[in-house]
Amino acid sequence: MTTQYYNPYKEQFSTTFNFKFLLSELADKERLKERLIRFYFYDLSDEEVEACIKSNTPLFSHIKNSNYSGEEKSKLYEFFIEPEPYIQTLRYELMAKEIMLSQYYEKNYQKILQVFNQTNFEILNEEMKGYKDLTYIKKNNLALYVSHCLITKFTINFIGIEEGAVYLLGYEYLSVLDIVKSLKKDLNLLDFGNAICEESRVKILQLLLEREEVTCKDLEKIFSFTGSTAYHHITMMMKIGLVKTRNEGKTILYSLNRKYFDAIIDVLSKFSNK
Repeated sequence: MTTQYYNPYKEQFSTTFNFKFLLSELADKERLKERLIRFYFYDLSDEEVEACIKSNTPLFSHIKNSNYSGEEKSKLYEFFIEPEPYIQTLRYELMAKEIMLSQYYEKNYQKILQVFNQTNFEILNEEMKGYKDLTYIKKNNLALYVSHCLITKFTINFIGIEEGAVYLLGYEYLSVLDIVKSLKKDLNLLDFGNAICEESRVKILQLLLEREEVTCKDLEKIFSFTGSTAYHHITMMMKIGLVKTRNEGKTILYSLNRKYFDAIIDVLSKFSNK
């Protein structure tokens, strides 16, 4: 959902999001089929994807020869044979989530109002010093949109758009801003270079971009790594902050540390003329 139905429409989600638009996109069976093929078989060429869309024969061959588990393969076969029940289930789940979120926002909206009433351009620019320079916004007469989040209350997400920029800020973002600034100060370009100089680790980063979260077992299956090799690569990236973790029971899930990449972009920008 994130890679196929958020990232391509990031600007719309950040400004004039309409939930009905997302539901209509999911109702497009052929487009959904293409996006699932690209998600599960992200290394296929455009020509191979096109062949899989036209015929299930090459698609089922890719499923059969993949490193996915028997249960995962079975679900993929089921979907591509008869996708409608899965689409309806997904749409109903999202509609239920929309109702839950609406009720949550009604109950907790005062928290957003409090931080909103305490925010203007001058205050935000001062708070972001050492993290993000916003002076170019006013200097070039651009627009700065700010949206405060209730669920991800610690988020600090900066998105450039044609009119200017969008800030997605959790209502408690100030409590982690100092940590983010210190991360930028402690960045070491040599550590960053060592972490991404290995092709396998670049492929892992690309997979994390596609999947959002993976386990070591996923890396073993997808890249045919041994357990120790998968753990070595992910641990090296985790140590310098490229990757972060969360626990789900006994399972460790790895994901991109977006704030590290924001910080590394700022550090690298001093080498640019822009």
